[in-house]
Amino acid sequence: MNLDADICILGGGCAGLSLAVALCEYAPHLSVQILDSRSQYTRDRTWCFWNAEPHPFTSCVSHSWSRWSVQAVGQLVQRQSARYRYEHIPADRFYAFALQRIAGSPNQKLSLNVRAGSITPDRQSVAVETSSGRIRARLVFDSRPPPLSPWRRTGLLQRFTGWHVHTGNPCFNPEVVELMDFQPPTLSGRTTFFYTLPFTPNEALVEATYLDWPDLTPIDAESDLKRRLQNLTGDRYEILYRENGTLPMSCAAPPPTPPNICTIGRLGGRLKPSSGYAFLRIQRQSRALARALAASAPLPKFFEPRFYSALDRIFLEALQHRPEAASNYLVPLFRDVPADTLVRFLSESGTLQESLEIGLALPALPFLQAAAFSLMGAAA
Repeated sequence: MNLDADICILGGGCAGLSLAVALCEYAPHLSVQILDSRSQYTRDRTWCFWNAEPHPFTSCVSHSWSRWSVQAVGQLVQRQSARYRYEHIPADRFYAFALQRIAGSPNQKLSLNVRAGSITPDRQSVAVETSSGRIRARLVFDSRPPPLSPWRRTGLLQRFTGWHVHTGNPCFNPEVVELMDFQPPTLSGRTTFFYTLPFTPNEALVEATYLDWPDLTPIDAESDLKRRLQNLTGDRYEILYRENGTLPMSCAAPPPTPPNICTIGRLGGRLKPSSGYAFLRIQRQSRALARALAASAPLPKFFEPRFYSALDRIFLEALQHRPEAASNYLVPLFRDVPADTLVRFLSESGTLQESLEIGLALPALPFLQAAAFSLMGAAA
């Protein structure tokens, strides 16, 4: 049977391009087709994470910080680490690096303006119907974003809107990332916090983030951002770039697939349910899959220690019952846990013992109740 490629990657976003870059390194002999419906790459998002483990996109990091803060009404916690830095990668740098690697590989081809449709597997290959014709490959890696509805175990969503702004007067501390500045709870049950990446005293990415129930009317985030910036700068600011998104806070397992189709990215469960972080999880999956393909080994299905999934379920169970208590859970966590230990926990690179120690920093009653509900749900 004639194949168009060994591997077809559906979607050329973070997950698809990360897998392509990993294949360039570990399995350059494999022929790879990458399909994406966009017509061009622009800065459309931001990825941030702690550098708790190596990744191939170090040259794309535009800013990094060794200090960060969280705060709620009457409480401010600021921490720092000499070992780990909080890194920021803007999408345009990531895309440029990945496209350069793909262009330099004789066995990889990226096709834009191509929309993938149905996927039909058989024993030896997979046929993908696309807007430019049928493509047949030995394996398909699907990173196309799923609909939100099947991914809502707890029902909560994380919605955010961000502005990259330049201000007329210096009002940011470029040494400290503001991870969460919790606002007073609203009557609707919506939890709100601001997230600020300070690039210079006059420039930052400021995001309004909401833990929302799906049936709530989406908040007017732009009004909240305007008020936030007016309090900081008056009206002396210019918006350089905007971004927004909606992330499901769900522990639902990725949908089952045939052996020659593998889901990656958000579709493959790479979005950490309790926080929305995905970049390092995507790099782990990409590296593990590429190494397995290079060795003609079975594709792995798990990429982090399994206990992290259980901890995410417990945290989301507690958050579902009292979303307005998010600051009561998170501020003490950042205050009482050693910074390096907390970074490893949040990056899923710590030990089970460290995770158990972190559990002692959380309020006992709501999390014991959440653990019980989570166990009952898993047994049902």
